[in-house]
Amino acid sequence: MATVPVRRLRDDLVRLVDDGPDVDEFCLGASRILRRAVAFDGVCVVTLDPATLLPTGEFVDNGLPEPARARIAEIEDSGRDYNAFGALARRERPAAALSEATQGDLNRSLRHREVKAPHRFGDELRAALVEDGATRGGLTLLRGDDQPHFTEAEAATVASVCGLLTEGCGGRSC
Repeated sequence: MATVPVRRLRDDLVRLVDDGPDVDEFCLGASRILRRAVAFDGVCVVTLDPATLLPTGEFVDNGLPEPARARIAEIEDSGRDYNAFGALARRERPAAALSEATQGDLNRSLRHREVKAPHRFGDELRAALVEDGATRGGLTLLRGDDQPHFTEAEAATVASVCGLLTEGCGGRSC
């Protein structure tokens, strides 16, 4: 449940963007701001080459270990799982929960079955970071497997700040 109004969330992110921190500092600050509005246990922000959608860098806080992130990247590159960043970028709302996409059955997702579940993560909320039609990155918020699924309202909150998150990452590598 959001504890911070969306307007406050946006104002705090605008201030962070205006401060001009490097991308790692921005991602850390943005995750702290987001956590006040949407509860999560882990976060990953990946910057992407807009031409190939290959990762150029990442910021991870309490997320998956490096070998697991490599497998996530392989699954993402295949484009055959739910809520791939490229697919999210083409939607009107560029953020969605895995639980919504799988109609509550997270095991329908290869990413969940092979990587997240063995590391005791449950639902995820992903968002594409898009600028001028180009996918510049992706955000993944993770919840432990003992936590409730993300809500539609939480996905809408994250979607409402995707532009600021994209601006803060500035197309730079993490």
